[in-house]
Amino acid sequence: MSSLRFKGCWLFALLAVWLLVLPATARGEADITISIVGVSPDGRELPGEGVTTYTVEEVPAVHPGEDRALGTLHVTTKPGYESQIQPGARIKITLPPGTCYMSVPTPESYGNYVVWPRTAADRINRIADSADGPGIKFVAATPRSLTVEVGNINEDGNALWFDFIFNREGFSTIRLSPLVESMEKITAEPQGSVSRYEFFKWLTDVTLPFASCPLVIDDLSESRYEALIDLDSSPIENDARVRLLIEAGIITGYPGGRLEPNQPITRAEAVSLIGRIFPGDDAQPCCFQDKLPLWAAAGIAQACERGIVVGYPDGSFRPAQLLTRSEALTMLQKMMESYSAQSKLQ
Repeated sequence: MSSLRFKGCWLFALLAVWLLVLPATARGEADITISIVGVSPDGRELPGEGVTTYTVEEVPAVHPGEDRALGTLHVTTKPGYESQIQPGARIKITLPPGTCYMSVPTPESYGNYVVWPRTAADRINRIADSADGPGIKFVAATPRSLTVEVGNINEDGNALWFDFIFNREGFSTIRLSPLVESMEKITAEPQGSVSRYEFFKWLTDVTLPFASCPLVIDDLSESRYEALIDLDSSPIENDARVRLLIEAGIITGYPGGRLEPNQPITRAEAVSLIGRIFPGDDAQPCCFQDKLPLWAAAGIAQACERGIVVGYPDGSFRPAQLLTRSEALTMLQKMMESYSAQSKLQ
């Protein structure tokens, strides 16, 4: 099942829209919130009220995985307000945490993310290509955002519209993680601690659904799971995904065979787990002002090399400090976004 809700406004010719798509997932339902806002020339987001209308078209059921197509967002102006849209108006679209584009938009590929048809029915679009440049220009992008600007206006046009699309395989289709189901809990208490089991679950959310994830599972052993002595009545008993990472040797226990799933996870424990997803041991050691535990250094180096984690402004890593929910979300999001670059290297 899928449902759709949205709200929005304009400032000058600048857009602020919230597009919410409710995907059907294997375990539940969660809102995907896509925001679109106006942007000033210096990069500031500009909220405000204005003159646009918009509709969502082609809304499929969406499940976690890669190359997932969301609906097309059709944006136009209210009748009589077309002249308020002028060249230079900037618009930024942002995907929510737990998702990202399959590929980062570039000046060469952004036509796979936003389109501006010349005509539709008996209407001529005021946004139009010309000898001086395209109707919509690329400004900037990240793995989950795209900023464009109106490049050219056709004064002979009698309507104005453009579409943000999410259906070009390998480009504007998205990588959707089950992590979106946990967004409300994470954002409600961003500085709260994370239990080891919670982090294990979130790690499976950003690894197992994706073929482009570098995780290689080729040495499964039930004995690794059976060696843990404190899993009676633990939710891990009924969580096949976490058990898979235990049997693959990614998730390990403390000396003595205790996993301690309810204990808060530290930064060193979490980041070293992330690093184990990436094969190889050739990453350069990280340079932090404080000392890293030997058992975590290799995994932390792998995560640092890929830009998944950085230290604090004072140059420290603080390995024994408890991981916050906000930090966990940032790390896991960057991890998922890294798969696009990783797959291009292979």
